[in-house]
Amino acid sequence: MKLPTYSPIEALNRVKLMMGYDPTKTLTENEKSIKTLIKEDDIDTDTEKSVKKVLDSCNSRSVGEGTLDAASIASAFNKSFNYQTAYMFGGTDDSLWRAQAAKMKKGNMDDLCNIKKEFEDLGYGDFAQKLVDELDDEELAELMEAFAAMNYKTKKESNLRVDSTEQKNINEFKAKFRCVFDSDSNVDQKVYLNQNRYTFIKVRGNSGRVYQLFYDGALKDWNGTKWVDSGKSLNCNGRQVVVESQEKKSLTEDFDDSGIRVKTPTPTGGGGGGGGTRPAPAYRNCTGTYKKGCKSDVIAKVQGCLGLTADGKYGNNTHTKLSGMGFASFTDSDVDKICNIPAPEVSGEIIKIDPSNTDF
Repeated sequence: MKLPTYSPIEALNRVKLMMGYDPTKTLTENEKSIKTLIKEDDIDTDTEKSVKKVLDSCNSRSVGEGTLDAASIASAFNKSFNYQTAYMFGGTDDSLWRAQAAKMKKGNMDDLCNIKKEFEDLGYGDFAQKLVDELDDEELAELMEAFAAMNYKTKKESNLRVDSTEQKNINEFKAKFRCVFDSDSNVDQKVYLNQNRYTFIKVRGNSGRVYQLFYDGALKDWNGTKWVDSGKSLNCNGRQVVVESQEKKSLTEDFDDSGIRVKTPTPTGGGGGGGGTRPAPAYRNCTGTYKKGCKSDVIAKVQGCLGLTADGKYGNNTHTKLSGMGFASFTDSDVDKICNIPAPEVSGEIIKIDPSNTDF
């Protein structure tokens, strides 16, 4: 079993407490009665003040989403502070809280404030005071490294601008979402910021609908008034597009968003972060095979045969009409079938037989 690690001051205090321990009293009663043996230091060190200052700043911050599992980290901190040993008293599990500090370096100030809130909401006590009570100055300095990393990331994100982000982060998106940029899914070569200053790119499903794709793979859809989480994520498997682990047949299909769209009213206004009125579906030039989202003169010909507006764009009306005829898509060789052009007759003399004539 792992033995607790104590600072010299903490070890001395515990020894004094054991020396004056009265078995007829509870531990809490013993701790109160032994206060006279322990010189209490009411003056915070500079490190302790820094920890409290950072955490106190959460009181004036608006609630943010964050990216870490705040509840899990908060519970792990509490568990590390209540490490039980074979001795009379517990200790602090240094490896456990250090593991949480390592996780925190990947987050931002929203995450830190969420961890503090979860710790206190779960009834573990004041987070800042608990850290100061349980960790010595050297350990608090280690934890401040995580705080500093989270604060730096927050400042970096808050200083981003679309024009500077466009060149700085587009390569990161290209590296992570190679399948998107190798297909027709990417709308443009730009990176945008939403109202919470998180970066995203615009991607298009094979229906022509445009989504916001964030660096963690989350997809947001427009519900008519704002961008909302679609509940799906997009990732790349090599050069293939994968939406919530559903692998697509080829990169040229973009991604099938038929199961992503949220039920929406008719868009009426702008949304945050690259929002505004939902842009009209963009169509791509197609040859040989035609499906929803394509545009071509061949499509215009078929639309004319079907009595539709011959604009050459394979949209909802064209798709509905062709689906009713059994065509989810069509090829050049299907055009004559769709337009119901009869096969040419065999040229030559037509011979009529009179059945009443029996003179052979």
